[in-house]
Amino acid sequence: MKKFKPFVKLILVATFLLCSGCSSSPSDEDIMLSYIIAGNKAAEMGKFELAKKEYNLALKINPNSNTAKRNLGIVLVKLGLYKDAIDSLKEISPTYPKDPEVYYFLGESYRGISLYSDAVDAYNNGLNFSAKDARIIKSLAWVYLKQNKPLAAKNLIQGYYKQDPNDVQLMLIMSGIHNKMKNYDKTIKTLKIFESSNFKLKSSNKELAETEKILLLDSLGEAYFGLNNCEKSQKIYEIILNTRPFLASALMKSAKCDIKLNRTHDAEVKLEKAQASEPNNVDILFWLGYIYTSSDPKKSSFYYQRFLDRSEHDPTYSSEVLRAQSAVGRVNN
Repeated sequence: MKKFKPFVKLILVATFLLCSGCSSSPSDEDIMLSYIIAGNKAAEMGKFELAKKEYNLALKINPNSNTAKRNLGIVLVKLGLYKDAIDSLKEISPTYPKDPEVYYFLGESYRGISLYSDAVDAYNNGLNFSAKDARIIKSLAWVYLKQNKPLAAKNLIQGYYKQDPNDVQLMLIMSGIHNKMKNYDKTIKTLKIFESSNFKLKSSNKELAETEKILLLDSLGEAYFGLNNCEKSQKIYEIILNTRPFLASALMKSAKCDIKLNRTHDAEVKLEKAQASEPNNVDILFWLGYIYTSSDPKKSSFYYQRFLDRSEHDPTYSSEVLRAQSAVGRVNN
């Protein structure tokens, strides 16, 4: 969910605190401050590359500027440079021990590289100082879903969802929770307004609206699949694939519908295409192993083994692991 989080305005440094005793010619401190202010303005306008450049110029003058490091760290998150952001934000976090912004963006950085336990710690640190920060709460709920903890996610956001059931982010999280808990009817109820609007979202940001629409469609398609309504599920995935033809998750889920409908060749084509897009996706590897079980046992064993290499000790795949192990064992023996 990192794609649709609002940017929080960066705090401007009070110039009068830094300019006392300034001479007629600008000091290094004055110049550094001007770079920080320029970076803040660029960041507020969404010009994150320019902001990054300005903060780095400030740090060339004063490598110890915590303000420049803090603001640079936040901008690096916006640019998707998560490892660099972690380095910057961790370094200055002791200087800002009660700043929820630092912990929120540190959590976003960890989430961006799938270090979910570290992300949870960072978000909870932020909530210690800003208990009702909706951004942190939503992001933490997403991480709980990634950790396969839907009940924890539900307990965290259900109050907010009741207050604003039309909030798109909350709809996405709540529908994800219901799908994880196999409460597919509740998913459809959660997304009823979206479905009855012919899948339209109102947003001034077209790119953001398209991403949110695809995520909502994906949840809805998964729910109909869970209710064995492949006709509706397939139609939904066709809408997604018309916009994002190489979206691996949609290809895989559409292929699962094809399997249910005995359209084996269509499923093979979609799964191979999905695997080319995401070569190490464990779910795709499992379903490739499954689809080739009868037609090509060696190929099936190859994909199943790759699946096992990545998920054999993951308790969320216990039944899939048993099937894969059995198939690989038959081929090897």
